[in-house]
Amino acid sequence: MRLPRLDSLTHCLSCSLILTALLGCSGSADSDDATGTDGTDSGPSGTTSPGNTAATSAGVTNTTASAGPSGFTASTTTSGSQVTSGGVTSGNVTSSGGPSGTTGSDGGNGSGGGSSTGGPSNSVGTTGDPFGSTGDTVGTTTASSGGGGTGNTGCDAVGFYVEGTSVYDVNCNEFVMRGVNVPHAWFSSNTQGAFSDAASVGANTVRVVLATGGQWSRTSGSTLSQIISWAKDNRLVAMLEVHDSTGFGESAAAVHPDDAVNYWTSSEVLGAITGQEAYVMINIANEPFGNTESTQWSSFHQEAVQTLRAAGLKHLLVVDAPNWGQDWEEIMRNDEDSAATNVFNADPDRNVLFSVHMYDVYGSASAVTGYIDTFLGHGLPLVVGEFAADHGAGKNVEEAAIMSKAESSRIGYIGWSWSGNGGDLGSLDITQNFNVSSLTDWGSTIIHGTSGIMETAQTCSCFD
Repeated sequence: MRLPRLDSLTHCLSCSLILTALLGCSGSADSDDATGTDGTDSGPSGTTSPGNTAATSAGVTNTTASAGPSGFTASTTTSGSQVTSGGVTSGNVTSSGGPSGTTGSDGGNGSGGGSSTGGPSNSVGTTGDPFGSTGDTVGTTTASSGGGGTGNTGCDAVGFYVEGTSVYDVNCNEFVMRGVNVPHAWFSSNTQGAFSDAASVGANTVRVVLATGGQWSRTSGSTLSQIISWAKDNRLVAMLEVHDSTGFGESAAAVHPDDAVNYWTSSEVLGAITGQEAYVMINIANEPFGNTESTQWSSFHQEAVQTLRAAGLKHLLVVDAPNWGQDWEEIMRNDEDSAATNVFNADPDRNVLFSVHMYDVYGSASAVTGYIDTFLGHGLPLVVGEFAADHGAGKNVEEAAIMSKAESSRIGYIGWSWSGNGGDLGSLDITQNFNVSSLTDWGSTIIHGTSGIMETAQTCSCFD
């Protein structure tokens, strides 16, 4: 049964963020998740750009958010290697290190040649020979790694991957996201501090708002490298998303989602994300379809995942739901005409995670549990990529049910947003003025509440 198109399902988050950024205010950010006819995905500098809404009627007037602050320049990082020894009792034994941390083969031409183990189960090492060096006469081998941890013997994962409805890390350990959205595109000077603060209260993931240049200042490859480095420094997994196509088809300011695909496949961005598969997920485009173009959702993403794979991306790819991410038409939820299954199967790697943004469409516990149970019933993986305690005045979100159901279903959740939401969406801020010592009511709930971040988050084993 489809949800009614109600005017009460309005989402205006990104625009309010933009306004704050331009005015230099302390509190407005992109609350880009919406439902409703007149949803607004707010960007910095506080002008309203159409957000995620389950529209009540067509013909909503959308205004364009102005450009937010530009990003930082970044430095590059390298990761270390690990050496392990295999014992030999006699004979000349040659042992080879597996690709970037897989188990080495038994030595030949000698008796008692023990199997030597390579580095962590991670094939994305950035230093050393990715295939390990040849063992010497005492069976010692070396294999380089991208710093992906110690891992399970025999695990040969490149990075995050899905199996059934679960997400696993490079060490083949299950990983359940508990995190926050950080509005880098509009508040770039606060990004590094936000990462550190989010980690200090237990978050294991940050979903980072970036821009292609379609609406806001482009996040460069060098800045992207710095963002990834900051996340790794704080043992945070980074889910990277670009915001410029939010609400395409309904938002006049939104650029076609192909713009997002072109961003990820550009040489400078590829250079920043390649080799970071153990720490980074790619959220192709934030809420790329509003309420008027949702029929394009499946076909666009089928083509997008194939294009990204052809360009060499090996990352876990994240696909946002239609209808400003809230999927009130239930196209993704019900796998209507195999819409979600076809996206998953279009990926030659079969490595796609689906994301729903839960705002006022999910104002009851039954709506929350019904959605999650139905979608997982298709055997596909799900994350709640954005949610809050409300979506503005009078627009309740059943956040307690979201956190509880996510915990019992072992799926991830990422709260919107660390700070910067403007207008009547200030209640969506987790902190006041980016100050972790001053949590809002919503911030206290997601961090300290039952099934909250402090209670349920576990650091990814990729950092072990």
